Amino acid sequence: MISICSGVQIPADLQKLWDDYKEEQEMLGKKVKSSSGFSGKGFKFDEAEAQLANEKKKKVEDDELNLGANLGQRFEEELEINDFPQQARWKVTSKEALAQISEYSEAGITVRGTYYPQGKEPKETGERKLYLAIEGTNELSVSKARAEIIRLIKEELIKMVCDSLIFN
Repeated sequence: MISICSGVQIPADLQKLWDDYKEEQEMLGKKVKSSSGFSGKGFKFDEAEAQLANEKKKKVEDDELNLGANLGQRFEEELEINDFPQQARWKVTSKEALAQISEYSEAGITVRGTYYPQGKEPKETGERKLYLAIEGTNELSVSKARAEIIRLIKEELIKMVCDSLIFN
């Protein structure tokens, strides 16, 4: 026998298996359809569900539009760290700390400027004291990074004060 859909010869043992199954089901009083595929109309939403689905779809479209509007927008902030003690500066400028803060906040952090000892100022115009440049695609990421940097600096300052109290 040749398949109606594909035009391919059906193997004899497979055809016999189908015929036996069909005969067995007919003896049990069951009708076996030989057509295949979906013949129904599918799931039908009631009005409330359809309205909810439309609202969700509209919200997703609005979010995509807002995301597209913010695309290319960058938020930046600078945090001067030059005048903090060396140990605190090292803590926040280490590769590990910068990587962890960047991963947590989803903001990029770059060490810029040059360290100037206390009381000295940059001589040339355009030169700046040591600072961290924080850049992100949204305000939240920048503020999270800034807060974490400040937290690490405070933590290191407290640690230094405690150490000096213990050893004095």
